[in-house]
Amino acid sequence: MKKLLLAFLSMVTFAFSVLGQNQVTGAVKDEKGEPLIGVSIQIKGTTSGTTTDNKGAYTLNIPATVTDPVLIFSYIGFASQEIAVAGQKNIAVTTINSAEMMISSRPTPPSRNAMLSIGSAAKSSNNR
Repeated sequence: MKKLLLAFLSMVTFAFSVLGQNQVTGAVKDEKGEPLIGVSIQIKGTTSGTTTDNKGAYTLNIPATVTDPVLIFSYIGFASQEIAVAGQKNIAVTTINSAEMMISSRPTPPSRNAMLSIGSAAKSSNNR
């Protein structure tokens, strides 16, 4: 009888822990629509997270204790993105290549004349 009661309590505890979680699924793709493998997805403010599989897909269980969850998507060479879950069950993400962003925001190089003037110096009358 004790084993039956223990098994029942274990099942109830497991059911409540699963029901208390919000499962979010989705996929991460680049700007060309290609799936990205190994994208890190973390629940902001926690150590919980996952990575995308070989199809760019992910599944993440968000504990009920996390209020207003925000997912942080990060991948080398791409800009990180933060997306509020806001009750969504499926979140698809298209990333933006960081290199392209850096190229568009890169300062223009100085002109040749400016470089020459930096390298030139006037001769002082004290140096004869």
